[in-house]
Amino acid sequence: MIRTIIFEKEEGISSTISDILIPSLGATLPIWIYNETGEAGFFSPKQEVAFEQFFYHNSYREQLKEQLRNFYEELVNEGELERKNTHHFELDFEFVAIPSQCKTSKNIVYVGAFTNWDREDSEFPLEVEICFEEGEVMWIDELHGNYIFPH
Repeated sequence: MIRTIIFEKEEGISSTISDILIPSLGATLPIWIYNETGEAGFFSPKQEVAFEQFFYHNSYREQLKEQLRNFYEELVNEGELERKNTHHFELDFEFVAIPSQCKTSKNIVYVGAFTNWDREDSEFPLEVEICFEEGEVMWIDELHGNYIFPH
């Protein structure tokens, strides 16, 4: 399956020409690869291993719900969000990003997603990034774009 994914290349980034079903998330998403030196248009060998760990994982639903609840409570306790009955712990997934992995021994994948959590200072719901290492959910945080930097 992974070898059949087709990417188009742009300055340092390769992106899928169509969205790809990610069974571990139950979502169809674009994939962005932050190319490593000399690599363009497909995963480097290390990025491919990272993506396979993520792609072939059984399901992330329970891990994500638990981490998302913890992140929500942290934001409420810090006064960043006001608790509302309409808030829920489902994510609207937006993309999968595989950073350059030339500086780490870990296999890392990021996923961007929207929550339905309103922020008083924004007309848009809170957008988060989820870090997966070695095929497991490591953390959820506000979207900062960590995936664009070499790891």
